[in-house]
Amino acid sequence: LAKISEIQQKLEEMIEYCQMDSCRRFYLLSYFGEQPEDTSCKSCDNCVLEPTELIDATKISQMILSAVLKTGQRFGSAYVCDVLHGSRKRRIVELGHDKLSVHALAQNISIGALRESLQALKKLGYLEQNEGEYPTLRVTPKGIQALTNKEPIELPVSKVIEMVVAPKKSTLSALNYNVEVFEALRTLRKQIADLQGVPPFVIFGDKSLHEMAYYLPSDINAFSNLFGVGERKLEAFGEVFLSCINNKITELGLEQKTIPEKNTRLPSHTLGQPSSTLELTKQLLEKKYSIEQIAKARGLSSQTIVQHVEKLVFTNQVEDIEHLRPDPELLSNIEQAFKKLGTTTLSPIYRHLEEKIGYDELRLARLFINNTK
Repeated sequence: LAKISEIQQKLEEMIEYCQMDSCRRFYLLSYFGEQPEDTSCKSCDNCVLEPTELIDATKISQMILSAVLKTGQRFGSAYVCDVLHGSRKRRIVELGHDKLSVHALAQNISIGALRESLQALKKLGYLEQNEGEYPTLRVTPKGIQALTNKEPIELPVSKVIEMVVAPKKSTLSALNYNVEVFEALRTLRKQIADLQGVPPFVIFGDKSLHEMAYYLPSDINAFSNLFGVGERKLEAFGEVFLSCINNKITELGLEQKTIPEKNTRLPSHTLGQPSSTLELTKQLLEKKYSIEQIAKARGLSSQTIVQHVEKLVFTNQVEDIEHLRPDPELLSNIEQAFKKLGTTTLSPIYRHLEEKIGYDELRLARLFINNTK
């Protein structure tokens, strides 16, 4: 009875309803996820107002409930929404919440829609505020049950929520893309984004990935005609994503489709052999040249060569770069910095080490640290 009294008091703080016993019983039972019989008092607003139309919002609700749990149930609505939206605000990065599986999970959903959905979950008893000075959130037993059992969750219809959970079909969804290829590309995008310390959409948006998984370009010329592929992204990511696509084409026995050409073509020198510049770097790596020696031989900067090495390692085009391993003491210091800050982003590591170690050395060291995990 004491426990029921305590819960009832909390519910009264959340929901304004009349003093009729029938209403009290209804909300208490609802709190525990039960479906009570009609116990309307026929008097208060909760009982006499017309029922609100509901819409299936299971997916976005699961995202929000998971984010509240994974961030420790000690943050407010704004913070939870920022994490889901992929924000890299200083506090999120410092706490390592940019590494959570829920980070950027709802990057294509507006902050407004996330907040409105979160408020609806509070009103329906899936979430509640913790007691104390700050309005932090926690998941209720009802929310835990819905998440654990993957129960459908319906939220009151609003223009914002309806646009999110029941979007109109567009040309994007009209593409009958290969789901397995898309998932492989999305995983690759997340890995690159984590290495560079940016949200995944900065690498490529979903529409670009959908086109990749539909048209299945097998060479750089075709890849350059995809939506969202400019000269800079073609140079930075083209070969890595092509490698992933070609692997899937071989694995699944798929065929490339003709891609409509862009009105504005990229410069012809950009559309050469897909791995010509990387191949030259690869050949010198196999001869055990150092970064400085390769840069001098290629007439390129050391920074560019290190980026080449990253791409070659990432796409498994080189088996051995042991001759590039940094000094053990230096590597140990850098590894400790990564562990202490809990991030793979280079800028905070660079500052933490008092700017005494250059970005090229940090980038190279990160390759060896990642390969030892």
